[in-house]
Amino acid sequence: MEERELDDLKKAINKTERYSKTVNRDEKMLNFSVEELRESKSGDFWIITVGWDILKKKQPPKNAMQLALQQIESNVFYDRTSKVFVISKKTGEVEKMVNEDSEEFYELIS
Repeated sequence: MEERELDDLKKAINKTERYSKTVNRDEKMLNFSVEELRESKSGDFWIITVGWDILKKKQPPKNAMQLALQQIESNVFYDRTSKVFVISKKTGEVEKMVNEDSEEFYELIS
């Protein structure tokens, strides 16, 4: 990979993080990471899968057993989420954000 292309890729990765934080600004995002990186079949796009943890609070217990378990366990947990970004290599802009299990994602990679 050429140095210029590597710089463009780093910018694309940074853009996915900024975009994710903007879209999910009401949630506390932790442990942001690139999980997968590939080029589209056409070579015109970066397909970047990123993931992060979201801090969640546990629901109130519904019965005595759940109450007992919650007293032993922590009151918070993390939910891991991920999104797939399609970034134009030409413009550096986010073209779309999709879920990994969506039909659109499978069309991008097949």
